[in-house]
Amino acid sequence: MIVQMLWWLLLLPLCVRAAETTVVMHGCPEKCGDISVPYPFGIEVPNLRCSMNDNFTLQCNNNSESKSSPKLMLGDFQILNISVEESTITVLTTMAYECYNVSRDGLNFYDTSMSLTGTPYTFSATQNRFTAIGCDTMAYMGDSDGTSFGTGCISLCYHEVSN
Repeated sequence: MIVQMLWWLLLLPLCVRAAETTVVMHGCPEKCGDISVPYPFGIEVPNLRCSMNDNFTLQCNNNSESKSSPKLMLGDFQILNISVEESTITVLTTMAYECYNVSRDGLNFYDTSMSLTGTPYTFSATQNRFTAIGCDTMAYMGDSDGTSFGTGCISLCYHEVSN
């Protein structure tokens, strides 16, 4: 079985002085669930400008029919934490996987990708976690054109795995 779990830390391109309290624009929500949303970020509210610009506008997906807590979103990325002091946001990405299916010939798989092109965000050079889990597993990550960076990891099992 091949499973890859990705957690990304994105750096904010800001040098903002740390404040002791969360600063938000007047009339704008301070939180989405348990996550504080400090300026320059802001939760999208009709007829209000809560963020510095569209790159910092977040959505609070609050499904009233679901018992799950609201999810703070930046596009397709679920935000787990915002730290203006550290100039980082932590996001949860979709897990990619590739699993051999014994009952059918072939593999069950899901690939994932993310692009920061056209945004003010970059990947952290020091705080990302890239993990491969399973036996005889290889995981690879690289930039979209394959010229700037690439990394990977592999796990090997030297015993027969039973079904």
